[in-house]
Amino acid sequence: GGVGSQRLSDNIKLGKMGKVDWILNFELTGKGGSRFFIGNYEGVLNQHIVNLFNCPVIQTPFNDASIFVRNGICSTVINPVPAITDGRSSHVKWHDGTPLDFSILYNCHSMADSLDTIDVGDMQEFVEQVVVKILE
Repeated sequence: GGVGSQRLSDNIKLGKMGKVDWILNFELTGKGGSRFFIGNYEGVLNQHIVNLFNCPVIQTPFNDASIFVRNGICSTVINPVPAITDGRSSHVKWHDGTPLDFSILYNCHSMADSLDTIDVGDMQEFVEQVVVKILE
């Protein structure tokens, strides 16, 4: 319910965490590789990620980034999602037109969210091709 992100926000504002420029909130499906979306939050972090990847920006439900932004800390949520490969459509597409499979998001924070649903190769691709570039 945001208790941890509120506590972290308080500590950041009190200077207990050193200099914090922004917080990237990972909501991981364990699939999707280098395809992902970010939340619709204004700030340098979102602009940086959009400039790097031309990724979809989506109005997201409550998440920890919401708490950080409410507390004046630049933040966004990022979530890798796989491509749809079975002919279904999606209103959200990767910059190359590939439809993204948002049905996987129902696994997050549910009993279906388990280690056996993770694609290790996709997670490695996400870290190496997305996260590393954001941090450079």
